[in-house]
Amino acid sequence: MRKSIQALAVFCLAAGMLLPTWAGEAGKAEEGAFFIRQGEAFSLNISTLLQVRADYNDDEITFSGPLFDGVPDVDYDSQSDFIVRRARLRFFGQAGAEWLSYMLDVDLASRSLPAGDMLSMPSYSTELSPELQDAWLRFRLGENHSVTVGQQKDPFDYFYQEYSRDQMFVERPYISDEPFAPRRQVGVRYSGHTTSNKFGWDAMLSNGNGTGSLGNDNDKFAVSGRIYFQTPGFFGSGMTALPGTYQGLRYGLGVAAHNNKVGTTMVCQGGLAQTCGYDTDTLSGFEVFGGLAGTRARINFSWQSWSQDDAGYNAAGALDQLQLDSYTVEAGAWVGSRSELALRYESSTTDPLDTLYSGELQSEFETTGVTAGFNYYFKGNHNLKLQVNVGQFKLTADDALEIIYGGAKALADGDFIRGRTEAKSNFIRIGIQHAF
Repeated sequence: MRKSIQALAVFCLAAGMLLPTWAGEAGKAEEGAFFIRQGEAFSLNISTLLQVRADYNDDEITFSGPLFDGVPDVDYDSQSDFIVRRARLRFFGQAGAEWLSYMLDVDLASRSLPAGDMLSMPSYSTELSPELQDAWLRFRLGENHSVTVGQQKDPFDYFYQEYSRDQMFVERPYISDEPFAPRRQVGVRYSGHTTSNKFGWDAMLSNGNGTGSLGNDNDKFAVSGRIYFQTPGFFGSGMTALPGTYQGLRYGLGVAAHNNKVGTTMVCQGGLAQTCGYDTDTLSGFEVFGGLAGTRARINFSWQSWSQDDAGYNAAGALDQLQLDSYTVEAGAWVGSRSELALRYESSTTDPLDTLYSGELQSEFETTGVTAGFNYYFKGNHNLKLQVNVGQFKLTADDALEIIYGGAKALADGDFIRGRTEAKSNFIRIGIQHAF
């Protein structure tokens, strides 16, 4: 599969280089991709995104409370890495008609490894692993409406909607890489907006088992949608305020929802002739998002609330849902014609839940992250920039182990043994980005 994707990318690139021999027009946009056009019905745009990163991490885990009495703290040796974070090759344009467009986006570099147990630090593989990002056809229905079919971004999660090239920090917030974040899905997405472009909306029906899901093996679908109002063009303009590009005060505010009926455990019923299917656990999220931008400064925020059915046990030993609330706020201000200072704070918390046993061990998780950033734009835009991020990511687990007397569970708070696990990662990330 990996060699097939590489061969496809090389073939498309070679074909793109040969097309000018017969195409009517070819060149490079002022701040965009190389393009080839034949009238209004056909065009091929070729763009790339290369992000190379140097990392330094200093991690430690500390234990406290009677539950962890005698458990030694862990201080990891610091680690340094170089990784190719992204190496994107994109082909897009008109597919033979003015009302039909296409996108093919392949990432030839490392893929993310999001935490699966809520105790791992965010990390990324250094292995080169080609992965299909976008592959879709878009049908334009009039001036203000379109339907997109194929693998594409789910409309949930504000920070994920904006292109990775245009982010204020080297990485998106932690919540955007969690296993239940929908990210890209295969399905159908309808998008529309008013004539003034002040109000817009998106709705998507997908398989629910795309690049950012816990897995969905049943025959149910995932549904997502969002509505928003904005100063025209605010959403989709990136996460920073580029000097000289935008004037005056701009803003945007919206809400989004996601529901995925995830197929989990295989269940079979019947005697000799059995009927088998999957238990269905509903995974749902709600988001409030938006931002405010001036000529040289911008603020972005997102608040998300997630729930997952039967993710663990309550104190009585019955199946219970996971409830997680998260918010992120980031701000950036330009301090020169090409320099930007940025600050981000993010936090998420869960309700008490036992994910391992049957109610005896209740755990509340909390993550916090603080990141300070400096960005230098060599050309005054995102096409060539240097990013330096310094910060700390912290995850804490407050545990309460219930004492059992003679097979009966205790009811009083004094019959719990409590403990706290705190994992910290101090990091420095230096990224260089080139795009065209």
